[in-house]
Formats: sequence, structure tokens, C-alpha cells
Amino acid sequence: MAITVSTLRQFTEAQGNSWRALASALEAASPEPDDLAATVAEFASAQGQMWLALAQEAERDLPVPERATTGQVEVLVVPGRRQRQVLEMPELATEEGMTAKEIAAATTFGYNNIYTLLNLLEQRGFLERRADIWPRRWRLASRFRSAHSVYARLASWLQAGEWTTSSDISVAMRGDTAAAAEIGRVAATSATFPHPERILLDGGRINPRWRHGPDGGIQRCRELLEQQGVRFAGGIADRTQRVLWDELRRRDAEHQDGGAGV
Repeated sequence: MAITVSTLRQFTEAQGNSWRALASALEAASPEPDDLAATVAEFASAQGQMWLALAQEAERDLPVPERATTGQVEVLVVPGRRQRQVLEMPELATEEGMTAKEIAAATTFGYNNIYTLLNLLEQRGFLERRADIWPRRWRLASRFRSAHSVYARLASWLQAGEWTTSSDISVAMRGDTAAAAEIGRVAATSATFPHPERILLDGGRINPRWRHGPDGGIQRCRELLEQQGVRFAGGIADRTQRVLWDELRRRDAEHQDGGAGV
């Protein structure tokens, strides 16, 4: 198995934190340690600083992202609030789509006005109309629906005890962070997104707007992650358990024909 730069960074950071923890334990063991204990504590502290410096060096050496082998996935960027209210509905990202009546009932638009907006979005290439079913149903254009499936596929490679960010998924997929906001929204709203609790903010914090199901909320998200083995300190997930974009991309290439994570 190839060792990525992010794996090396996580290893060195874990080593640094372990040495620093040892130094703190030795210093706390006795308010007046003997010469041997003081020497060992000083050595452990120095080792911790050295390993953490190596971790920072490894992070700086992360390669510049290139376009992912999955191809450039188009990001859904809609300027108007009224248009976003429709296009951000998770049901439109499915193959089945929604009827005009269903869309009107789920938004603030009246039934008489919704057809005008749907036709406009279709003309602009955001929506497509299913011609094989009646009553007529609309769904996101195929290029946007395929993006949602890529988001979910990359997230599925995460294992229990790991976490990542929407930025990491975006970079793994596109080579940039342009899709990060869209991925975060999909993870928060799609009922089929795999383990949305594993998608955190860049610093390792849980998104304060995180909701998933009737028992959703920050505390529930943390409970789910801790049950899976993710460690928290001061509300921040352990950075050594973060899966960075290069590792996500490596797993995606390795498992295109294999199974997903658990």
C-alpha cells in the first residue's frame, strides 16, 4: 500500500503528541522531580517538538492538487435566492425527480407560478424534464446529478474512526475547493449521503448547523463519531484521524471496482 504525504504527516503528528503527553505526565507526577525524571521529561519534550516540526514540514510538502482522474465535475452555482430554493432540494438530485406540485408544496412558490420558474431553469440548463412519465417530473441536469454521486462515493471510502472535510472531498474530486460548499450542503440534506457525521469543518469542529434526522444536532454528531472511535479534545476532532484529499483520491483510484467503507 502506498504511503501518502498525508499519512506521513499524521504519523509524525501522532508521535509528537505522544512524546508531549509523556513529558506532561512526568512533570505532573511530582512537583519536585528528581534529576532523572527532569532529564527524561526534558528529553520527551524535545522529542515532541521535533516530531511536530516534522509533521508541519510534511504538511507543507503536500503536493499541489491536480485535476482528479474522475474528471472535472461541474459545480452547481445559482445566483438567485428563488432559484436556489428550488435547485437545492435534495429530491431533485435523484433519478426520479419531482413533480411541479411537489416542488410548489415544498417551497414558497404558488402552483401557478412554479411552471414559469421550472421552464426558466430548464432553459438555463439547470433542470431537465423527464419525458417518460406523467405527470411531468423535473430533476437536476445529468451533469449535476453525477456530481452528487461522486461526492458520496469519495465519502464512502472513510472508515470508522476517520473524518474529513468537504474541502478535502472537493480537492480530491476537482483539484480545487470550488465544490466545498455544495458538498457540505449535500452531506447535510441528502438522505443517501454515507455517514454525513464524518464531514467536519476544516479545523476539525462539527458544523454548528449540522442536522441529521429527528435526533440531529452537534451533540448527536459527536456521539456518532465517538462511537466510531473518533477522539475529541476541546470540541476538536483528533487531527491524526483526518483523511486528507490525497489519501481520499488514492483510495478512490484503488477501490473503483471494490467495496465502500463501513
